[in-house]
Formats: sequence, structure tokens, C-alpha cells
Amino acid sequence: DEGGPLRELYLPALRYLSLLILPATLGLVMLADPVVLTVFGEQWVESVPILRAIAVYTGVRALGSYAGDLLKATGRPGVLAFLGSARAMVLVPALLVAARGSAMSVAVALTTVTVLSTGVNLMVVCRLLQLPARAIARALGPSISACIPLLLFLLLWNQAAGGLPHAADLACGTGLGMVVYLLSVRQIAPDTFQRLREVLGRRTNLVNAKDAPAPGLGAVP
Repeated sequence: DEGGPLRELYLPALRYLSLLILPATLGLVMLADPVVLTVFGEQWVESVPILRAIAVYTGVRALGSYAGDLLKATGRPGVLAFLGSARAMVLVPALLVAARGSAMSVAVALTTVTVLSTGVNLMVVCRLLQLPARAIARALGPSISACIPLLLFLLLWNQAAGGLPHAADLACGTGLGMVVYLLSVRQIAPDTFQRLREVLGRRTNLVNAKDAPAPGLGAVP
């Protein structure tokens, strides 16, 4: 079974990657107004829809990032080159046509082509690793399920925070949204939540150990 070892690596990687990517994408889409108004000012308010489209593009692109690595790992760079060429053949004309319209048209064209090409890449990976589609759905399940309460919270927050300063709107919406999302993950997938805590804890310990002074190199009196 050629895809067996890779399946054992790909599905957990996809699961934990989606736990970070999906809420970040959703948060940026829902809080695009205070992000633009806080960082760039009122004069850039018309770029809010563009930011939302680019956020979706970035999230989808990140979720599909492992597909190319898997194709290279299994000795199929030709398939990767073909998929990249096919994407370019669709993307370039789409961008040329969209450029006749507006910046929003370009962002939508880029996002649409990326969503379609990522879907094709995932189909190729599923066939390559003999993965049923339900395995991908299970890997994405915890993050998608936890994003539903986050979405509901952000919808309510956008209605309730209309009178706040833009920076406060952004800071409070981001902070409270993170709390809602983490509590949702803990409730929906406690094993995944605990595993994620352990991984982040180990990374924190490694960073602290790296920054700590070496033995015998303390402060000189």
C-alpha cells in the first residue's frame, strides 16, 4: 500500500492545519471592516470586499498546500507540473478578463480559480492515496464544526459593536472570537484540543529553552 504511510501523515496534518486556517479565514472575512478602518483608515473602506475575497483565497490556498508536497513525495512531479500548468491556463485568461472590470473582479476571479484548482488537487490526492472523500471530511470536521459557533458569534458581534471605535471593535471581536472558537473545539473534539495543547506547549518549551542562558553563563557579579 504505497499511500499508507502518507495517509497517516496527511490526514492529521490537514486536521491541525485546518484548525488554524479556517478560523483565521473566517475571522478576517467577518472582521474585514474594522481591520481596514483600523489599519488603513476611512479612505480605504471600499477595499473591504477585496480583503474578504483575498482572505478566502489565502485560506483555500493554504489548505491545499500539502497536495504538491505529496505529489513530489510519491515521485510524481509531472502530475504536479500538469496541474500547475492547467491552473495557469485558466487563471491568466480569467485575470485578463477580470482586469477590464475592477479590483474586486480580479480578486473574485483569483479566488474562484483557486477554489476550483484546490478541489481538483484534493481529488488527485484522494485518488493517489486511495483516500475516500469522507476521510477528508472527517479531518476537516472539527474545525468546520467549531467555526459554526464562531460565525454566529461574529454575526452578533458585528451587529452589537457598531458604536465602538474601530480598534476596540477589532481587538474585542478577535479576542472574544478566539475564546468562542477554542471553547467550541474543546467541546466538539476534546482529544484534538488536548493534542493541540500538547503540541503548542512543546513548542513554547523549546522556545523558552532556546532563549534561556547556557549553564555557567549567568550574569557576572
